[in-house]
Amino acid sequence: MSFEYPYALLLLIGVYFVHKYGYKTDTILFAPLGWNADKKNQSSFLEKLVKKSEILAYSFLVFGLSGPSLSLPRDSIHLEGIDLTITLDLSASMQAADFRPNRLEAMKELVKEYLDDTRGNRTEIIVFSGKVYLHYPFTNNKTAMKKAIDSIHFQTIDHNKAGGTNIGDAILYSLEELKKVKVENREQAILIITDGENSGGIDPLISAKAAIKEGVHLYIVGLAGETPIEVYESDGSPFIGADGKQVVTSLKDESLQKIANEAAGLYYRAKEGDSLKSILREISELEKHPLEVKKVTERVSLFLPISILSVIFFFIFFLGNGIWFRRPLR
Repeated sequence: MSFEYPYALLLLIGVYFVHKYGYKTDTILFAPLGWNADKKNQSSFLEKLVKKSEILAYSFLVFGLSGPSLSLPRDSIHLEGIDLTITLDLSASMQAADFRPNRLEAMKELVKEYLDDTRGNRTEIIVFSGKVYLHYPFTNNKTAMKKAIDSIHFQTIDHNKAGGTNIGDAILYSLEELKKVKVENREQAILIITDGENSGGIDPLISAKAAIKEGVHLYIVGLAGETPIEVYESDGSPFIGADGKQVVTSLKDESLQKIANEAAGLYYRAKEGDSLKSILREISELEKHPLEVKKVTERVSLFLPISILSVIFFFIFFLGNGIWFRRPLR
C-alpha cells in the first residue's frame, strides 16, 4: 500500500488526543428511549460502538485524505505491429472471371483472411484505377476493416472519369498516407494487388524510388490467370473499352517485377485463388512481429471505500448520541 499524501497521516495524532481528552465529563446522561434494566447488557455493545465510532470516523477520514492506493502487478501485452496500406486495383479488368466469381470478389475475400493472419497492424484501404481514392482510414479494428472491404465494388470508382491503372500514382498516394501516421521505429509497408500494367500517371519506377527513400516496404501481387481473358459487365454483357472493342486482359510480370525491384520490395504472381491465399499468408509472416509482454503495476485508489466507511461511522456516532443514548454532542 502507498500514500499520495503520507504527511496527512500525522493528523491521526491529533485525532487520538481529541478523542482521549476532549470529552466533557460534567454532563448529565439520560437513559436511552425505552431503556430498562433488562436491556443493560444488550445496550453495552451499542454504547461501546457509539463511543468508538467518532475516532473511527475521523481516522478513516484522515486515512482517505492521505490518498491510499494498492499496487497490483499485472501483465501488459504490447502488440508491435506495422502501418500498412492495402492498395487495391479496381480497374475494369478486375471483373474478369479467371478467379471465382471474379478477380475483385476473390481478392476481397482473401484480403479479409489476410487481416486475420496479422496482429497489431494499423491498416488503411486505398483503391485505384486511373485515379486514387482513400476508401477507409488507418485503424487496427479488424471488424471495421472487413466491413469496409465488403463495401468495395466496381462502381466505387467512376470509370468514365478515372479509367486505367495508374500504379505510380497509387504508390505515391500510399506513401503520403503513411507519412501522416509515421511513428519513430515503427515499420511501414504498402501492399498493392493489381491485375494490369501501368497505363498512365506518374512513372511507377519513380514512385518505387520514393518508397525506398522513405524506408517503406513494397509488396506487389500480380493477379491474373495464365491466358488472356475477356472482361464482362456484372450483367453478363461484354465490357467495351474506349476503342469500342471488348476488353481482353492479360498480365505481363516484367513491369511489376521491375517496380518491386526498384523499391527493394517483393513481387508475387497469383494465378488463381489458392496461390493468392498462400502469397498473402507469406506476406503476413514477413510483417509479423512478436508479442511483447511487460510486467506493469496498476494503482487502485482506496479513497472511495475508505470515505464510505468514514461516513458510516459518522452516521453511527450522531445517531447513537442523539437517539439511542441521548448523549449531548461535544
